[in-house]
Amino acid sequence: MKRVCAALLVLIMVLTVSLTGCSGSGEPDTTLEAILEEMETAFALDASSRMSEDDLLDFYGIQSADISEQASLSAMNGIFPDEIIMIKAKDETALARIQEKLANRLQEVLNQSKSYDAASYAVAQKCKVDVRGLYVALFVSPNHEKMTELYSTHF
Repeated sequence: MKRVCAALLVLIMVLTVSLTGCSGSGEPDTTLEAILEEMETAFALDASSRMSEDDLLDFYGIQSADISEQASLSAMNGIFPDEIIMIKAKDETALARIQEKLANRLQEVLNQSKSYDAASYAVAQKCKVDVRGLYVALFVSPNHEKMTELYSTHF
């Protein structure tokens, strides 16, 4: 009887580990492009504001050689812009470079908004660079919390 109980306990543990092991892979369940399309719909963003890898180099200094996948846009909706940058880095070294560039951009937004508008500055203070495995994202928007929540549902 003890052996049967022990065998059942081991079987339950193996099943539990195998089922929970799938959830923390660090990879999203869809493409960054699909996530961006969801955000465009959810937040009424203009798809014509999409950014290419050349734009990421020009505006943020992010090299295309560091990018494995990306989906980004920058739209001016009202006083505060919507910047959505989602990138999968090629490797850990590239990730560090991209993370630094996005942190620099966030600091620029903080500096600009501080001297421009107190409400925009308050929004910018809550924004952050989000790193998950080789994925890095920055949501600079009045909707950054909801954008982060939507993004998180895919990881």
